[in-house]
Amino acid sequence: MTAVLDAALDERFAQYRAIVLKAQTDPVFRAALLADPRAALKDAFEIDLPAGVSVSVVEETAQSLTLVLPQAPVSTADNDDVLSDDELEMVAAGMMIPPTIKSGSRKPFT
Repeated sequence: MTAVLDAALDERFAQYRAIVLKAQTDPVFRAALLADPRAALKDAFEIDLPAGVSVSVVEETAQSLTLVLPQAPVSTADNDDVLSDDELEMVAAGMMIPPTIKSGSRKPFT
């Protein structure tokens, strides 16, 4: 299970990196991301977050750092503490990116 979680985290960090790089190099995107994250992600990366999923953007300062942990894994007795694919996606990915995104598009995710 560690390899699966590792791969999911690698994908999530790659997505996060693309968003942060754009925010660090594009002041207009940064302002939009802080003001309306859902719209900014849709405009810049064509990411449509599912209804009911909220997204928060917090800007760090020199005096405050933010560490965000994924949702804690849910274990159940009947599956021997193994997460289902859906549970793993919720825990590791944080946001669902449609699988139809193609490499080479303006979206940073494959």
